[in-house]
Amino acid sequence: MRYLLPVCIGAILLSSPVMACRGTVEYSDVKARLAMADLPAADKAAYGKKLEEGWALHESGHHGDNKELRKKSLKILDEIKVKVGL
Repeated sequence: MRYLLPVCIGAILLSSPVMACRGTVEYSDVKARLAMADLPAADKAAYGKKLEEGWALHESGHHGDNKELRKKSLKILDEIKVKVGL
């Protein structure tokens, strides 16, 4: 019985929307892969800036519980992945 409360709390935390969010996981992965990509420095900088803008939108979407901002940020993320070939 004394283990029931911590288990329930853990289950709630692990099933929260932020933990399951694709953008939360993929933005950091794409940022790391972009840093290792064989691209000209100017292109890396441009994609990196766009990635940061998308991440800021994504964070704002989570903080304001705005699904449309999160969708827009994921579209930016997907565009970068296609253009860079990640």
